[in-house]
Amino acid sequence: MTLNETVPLGLLFSIGAVVFFFWSKQKEKQQAVDKYISDKYKNNNGIAIKRTSEPVHKSNQPQIDCHACKLESGMISTDTPKFTGFIRFIGFIIVIPSILGMVVSGITFLEISFKGSAGGAMAIGMIIFFFCLSAVSGLLGWILLMKKKVFKCSRCGYILDRA
Repeated sequence: MTLNETVPLGLLFSIGAVVFFFWSKQKEKQQAVDKYISDKYKNNNGIAIKRTSEPVHKSNQPQIDCHACKLESGMISTDTPKFTGFIRFIGFIIVIPSILGMVVSGITFLEISFKGSAGGAMAIGMIIFFFCLSAVSGLLGWILLMKKKVFKCSRCGYILDRA
């Protein structure tokens, strides 16, 4: 195998490893939550029991009951990522080079505009094109990194989207 054949294989293996890592972490987290809920909120016969308690927190946030574990006023307002960890990783991969592209385009634009050369108009047009391309890709990456506002149960972790 030559170097040209091994580089794509190594890249493919690396991407597969990252996907597997995020998938296994998400699966472990969900299994832990499921086990906690099943152990904590079932009696000896395995039947779910209703637990009520005092409000978990006292704040100016809306007091909402949890639909999953029936905790009164157990939902707190928080932010959570819109997408999974792997999609957010792709967002970082897109955002970082686009920011660097915008910075390099800006620096090059300033250098060419102050020097003034014969091909300067064409170069400035290309630089503006690459700056706009970097800005659009950075916007796409930023969308992949955004968070959404939700209500999350402080006991079981149940998530309810805010309208």
